[in-house]
Amino acid sequence: MKFLCLVSQANGIVHKVELDQKANGQECLDVVFQRLQILEVDYFGLEYRGSKGEQLWLNMRNRIDQQISGPPPYSLLLKVKFFVPPHSLLQEATRHQFCLQIKQDIINQILHVPDKDVLVTISALIAQSEIGDASNPAELLVDGASAYPYTSLVQNLTDNVADLAEQIANEHLKLAGMKCSSAEYKMLQVVSKLPHYGMVFHEGKNCEGQNIQIGVGPKGLEIFDENFVTIENINFHMMQLATLASRCVFVQLNKPNSTSCEEGSTIGFKLVSQKAAKALYRCMTETHSFYRCDTVRSIVSTQFCRDLKGTLVSLFNENTSLGKSYIFDIKRTSREVHDHVRRKLYMMSQELNDDRNSSTGCLADEKAQINKDEAEEVECLKQELHTLRVSFTCRVCMDAPISTVLCPTEKGKNKIILILFFFSFIIFFFSLSLSLSLSLSLSQIILTHFFFLLIFSLSLLLPSNLLSLPSILSKIL
Repeated sequence: MKFLCLVSQANGIVHKVELDQKANGQECLDVVFQRLQILEVDYFGLEYRGSKGEQLWLNMRNRIDQQISGPPPYSLLLKVKFFVPPHSLLQEATRHQFCLQIKQDIINQILHVPDKDVLVTISALIAQSEIGDASNPAELLVDGASAYPYTSLVQNLTDNVADLAEQIANEHLKLAGMKCSSAEYKMLQVVSKLPHYGMVFHEGKNCEGQNIQIGVGPKGLEIFDENFVTIENINFHMMQLATLASRCVFVQLNKPNSTSCEEGSTIGFKLVSQKAAKALYRCMTETHSFYRCDTVRSIVSTQFCRDLKGTLVSLFNENTSLGKSYIFDIKRTSREVHDHVRRKLYMMSQELNDDRNSSTGCLADEKAQINKDEAEEVECLKQELHTLRVSFTCRVCMDAPISTVLCPTEKGKNKIILILFFFSFIIFFFSLSLSLSLSLSLSQIILTHFFFLLIFSLSLLLPSNLLSLPSILSKIL
């Protein structure tokens, strides 16, 4: 039995993926990236919505149907899970997916760009990467036109949309001649310098019940209020332990320097649901492992939990996989991902070179075989030509080609027969008279008759200029 997953990219393209009933999230992601021809899979993840609107990452090591409630088809979002600097991305297709995600995050105000000039530069680079050179930007300023609308990039970011769109159009004109791939790389370079680049936000409450935004980034945690003003920064080196308890996540710090209401060195966050709390707990641990560790520790990769049925069975068999689900799905750190993909690309290039060399060798063998076949064919033609030459050589002379051929018609055959009969009769009387004059016996008379008849027959086979009797006798003898 199979089910269907609908995986949506940031640009709106939807991939239909058919999977087995027991398929996990990694199988679904591999199918999508096989179509996109992307090897840097570890930077991405699949996101789905919880029952209370939470944004949850699909665990790639667990079964899909055990994570998402409701009947299939399951709707998933392909998103960047770990943002890295653009020079760490080895594939152009990966950089393109990063750009799509960044554009969507800017439009949805997930990625904040406080500087107006930087926003204009980013928007112009996005326009250059999508449509190339702008010949007449005045026609593109109207939203809803057939060409590229600049206003769609900034319509939710400012009140004065028209002026900002005009600045983007003018900046776009300055980028004439830049390739789309170069524009995407330049845009990633600009965005990577933003303070909140690579940060994932979780909605929650502090101990006082105030709504806050918990940002988890490459350096650690950053707490914001409702107006997106920074309340507190907590670096990873300050965090000693993170624990999960129902809808709450507690972080134990190394030093009691927290400004929160918790006394001592522990702060807590309350999320909207237990799944949201688990998502925050996963995000902190996986982000720390990805950006700050040389390798993923076994305590992270092997951590799992069981449901009630699996717990009961594990009492009798500890190695059973029934009801087992992993807490974290991170497999490699940022350094390991870069090295892994680089080695894979190198191996692919080596295989491509080997295929080219083998194909070249096969072509050489085929060419040699063709030359051999052609040589055999030429030799056969020479033999046939020799046979034809021999067949057209006179059997009497054996040193000159045949110049006269007797090919009589039906009427001519009768005339030839009469002529031959007449000459045979004359030769008979001539040989008889010669034999009587010489007083020969009967056998000698018959032999003399056949001798003259043979000479007459050979004269017909010779060329039109008949040979003399001595030359005929010399050739016969």
